[in-house]
Amino acid sequence: MSATETIDIAAERVLSIIPGNGGPKGITSKLASVEVGSPDSVYMVAAFCFDVMRRLQYMYKLARPFAYQIPPDVAQEILADHDAINADGLSWRERAEAAEQIMLRLHGELADQWEHNLRQAAGQGAS
Repeated sequence: MSATETIDIAAERVLSIIPGNGGPKGITSKLASVEVGSPDSVYMVAAFCFDVMRRLQYMYKLARPFAYQIPPDVAQEILADHDAINADGLSWRERAEAAEQIMLRLHGELADQWEHNLRQAAGQGAS
């Protein structure tokens, strides 16, 4: 099996397993189950954040063998963004605002290509 075939198989498995968890809890109403502003609503948000981080950690475990293929400019960007969000002395609000700006920048950089790839995979061709 070639390296490309191995990557394709790993990517397919990651994309089918990591993002979704399946089961009946995935289709239940979340907002109706807590009062906004209650302690439970804060814990719900924390649980969702922790769950996203857990899934990203799984993706890292699967992608770890390909770490040597990270382009240096992307590695530098990731480190700069990490440092911007985690700078000493920032409040949680400032960290959230920095993370939001980075998220919006990345979305702006990646959204068109992502949508193009999605439409192509769906057989809809270019938009």
